[in-house]
Amino acid sequence: MKLHTIMLKSNHNEVRSPLLLTRQISHVHGNDSYVNEIDLFVYLCNKVHAAGHFQDHTFPQTPRKKYWIFALLLSPQHPEEPKSEDRVNIGFNSPFLNLFLWSLSDIPIPEIVVESPQTQRRGPPVIMAPPPAPTERKKVSVTHGHSMANWMMKIKSEPKKPPSNRVIPLDELKQHNTREDCWMAIRGKVFDVTDYIDYHPGGVPYIMKGAGQDATKMFNQVHNYVNFENILVNRQVGLYISSEPGISGAPPGKGQGGSLCCCTTCQGADGNDENLPETSFEQDDTTIQYKVECNNPNMDANYWSMGITNKQNLMVKLVTRPPEIWLANLKLHEKLTNDQIKFVFENQFKKLILTLEKPTKTKWKSLGSTIKPHNKFIHSFEAPKDYYPASLTYKESVGPDHYLLIISVGLETHIGVPVGWHLRLKIKDQDKPYTPVKFITSKQTTRYEEIESRCKGQVLYFLIKIFADGKVTPLLDKVPKEIPGALEVGALAGKFDTSFLYDTDRLILIAGGTGIAPFTGILKYIKDKRRDIKVKQVVLVFSVKTGDDIMWNEAWEALVKFGWFHYFPYVTQGGVASDWKGNLGRVTVESVQQNLKELPEPPDANNPVRLRGMACGPIGFTDTARTIFASLDIKDDDLFTFDG
Repeated sequence: MKLHTIMLKSNHNEVRSPLLLTRQISHVHGNDSYVNEIDLFVYLCNKVHAAGHFQDHTFPQTPRKKYWIFALLLSPQHPEEPKSEDRVNIGFNSPFLNLFLWSLSDIPIPEIVVESPQTQRRGPPVIMAPPPAPTERKKVSVTHGHSMANWMMKIKSEPKKPPSNRVIPLDELKQHNTREDCWMAIRGKVFDVTDYIDYHPGGVPYIMKGAGQDATKMFNQVHNYVNFENILVNRQVGLYISSEPGISGAPPGKGQGGSLCCCTTCQGADGNDENLPETSFEQDDTTIQYKVECNNPNMDANYWSMGITNKQNLMVKLVTRPPEIWLANLKLHEKLTNDQIKFVFENQFKKLILTLEKPTKTKWKSLGSTIKPHNKFIHSFEAPKDYYPASLTYKESVGPDHYLLIISVGLETHIGVPVGWHLRLKIKDQDKPYTPVKFITSKQTTRYEEIESRCKGQVLYFLIKIFADGKVTPLLDKVPKEIPGALEVGALAGKFDTSFLYDTDRLILIAGGTGIAPFTGILKYIKDKRRDIKVKQVVLVFSVKTGDDIMWNEAWEALVKFGWFHYFPYVTQGGVASDWKGNLGRVTVESVQQNLKELPEPPDANNPVRLRGMACGPIGFTDTARTIFASLDIKDDDLFTFDG
């Protein structure tokens, strides 16, 4: 018999369960080669009963990554020594590894010895025990075509859609308790598992025990190491907050402030929010590391904001369920001499590691004290306003009284801005909300690269109209020459959720003047992810006073070439060329209906065609837009306006 070497890579700091098992591709069935994880999973399931012995090896550690090598006794049929180049790497969060662990859950596995680089030749090895034996669980046979491999192939072929963050009360959850309509809550999230029931490895009767209820406790008892979110992709229908004492949706350490010992006041918006991110801190002689980890899918850097004010106050904002944000609000143990933050994201932007430089080599007993509100979900408009010093780096005229402003911030902050959200610009004691713009074309991005490269910190772009009688915009003409050091930016807020865009046949955007700003981010998002979110046709109705006021006309015309984007500019006060092909006059119900008649039907549209509408501009303008949407029978649930 020969041991076949296998390797598992993890970006986590510890092994949380005895994750085992990849294998040598070229040493399974002669010359056959399996090239994807599904084939590998099927193979492992077929061979599971031959896996009676595991043995550990070690592999060199690299910064922020650890490798463990295990060996799997497969069979005596392939005694060849595996070649190192034949190793297969599977990430820690691979659903197939989790499924394989699930299949192993009722097979006795000996303790697994993991010898990490820190423990080599310095003492006894670390012992990782296998998961506890499940209770009341027996292997059952599944019907043809309903194995876990079949399920993973099924979900892999489905288009991605965002999870719903609607809070589902227990009374509603209880109504979905049949095999034909089955919901269940697991760790604070509600899933529609109706089409998964026949694929469940434990059988239909077992999974139905959790139908229409909070199944967290049962799930944790049987297979708490399984990554259920990867298995139930596209099936989250809402959030659930347990009211039963002693029941916590999250695994130990989640939602309790982690090892952040200063967080004696940690609690959710309702005092017991099991969806809180996991937090912790570590230190050495010179630095502090503050770690925040959430379990939300589809994360990116724009959902995280963080910064230091007054060299001692740390605030972290995480957008996971708009319009709410999760907030960490702390006064650090000591005042910093260097408030520059260094940060990295791990686990597909689900984990933030924030590093701060200590002012002295003194060991901190805690990260600091909390400032209310802290470690809770709060409506973004009710969150404390955090402002950070900023510089007006560049100003460019894009029309009469209209400017593109390039504003940079310092190294004490990172400001993430989700699609459709805004920041506030503050000068002295005056502030006003503005939505940063996103460039649509590569030509736009390239044009400002040289300017951006001169800035040490993050750069934000704004389209702003200067009003002579305004409270904020006239002051922008005086920054920085007449009012040096007066500009600040921050106070992230918003309510838009990109899930609004998903599965839309025709999306109608109506913008007035600089109200185009939020639509730049929305159009870039659709351009980058259109196939995933299934927006089949986008119509932009853009109204300005004169022809010179039309901003980014070149970008809109570039988008038209894609076929799915249609553009109708409106000029209300003339000033256009003789060959003008756009609309003259105000945006009205009749004019928009005429514009839409000129369009082809959206491809592969639903019946009836699913319309959604969005508007941004002055209050009177958005009122007109609502009237237009009502004339098109667009319901309130399919309507979103950025007012003001």
